[in-house]
Amino acid sequence: SNEILFDTNKATIKSSSATILEELGNVLKENPKISISITGHTDSDGKDNDNQKLSEQRAQSVKNYLASNFAIEKSRMTTNGKGETEPIAENSSEEGKKQNRRVEFKIIK
Repeated sequence: SNEILFDTNKATIKSSSATILEELGNVLKENPKISISITGHTDSDGKDNDNQKLSEQRAQSVKNYLASNFAIEKSRMTTNGKGETEPIAENSSEEGKKQNRRVEFKIIK
């Protein structure tokens, strides 16, 4: 989802992301047998290593948000970060970078 926004170079979730996180939190509450993976991605600005860490921190922030606000068991959510290694758009434009800064969710069980 490109709807989960963070402060620049931080893992702080912006309040404008509340709607999509509420939808996801409610789906997880209504389906207690579902487990998900949460994967963070960044654009290519900055150092590779810093982007890797940032993508991991952002995925962890989403996990913590869902656990805190919707009482989703942390054991139902795994996190990882891909940094800038899996872009879905060119990093040469602001629009492309915006698409690459994302969090992906996959049902794993």
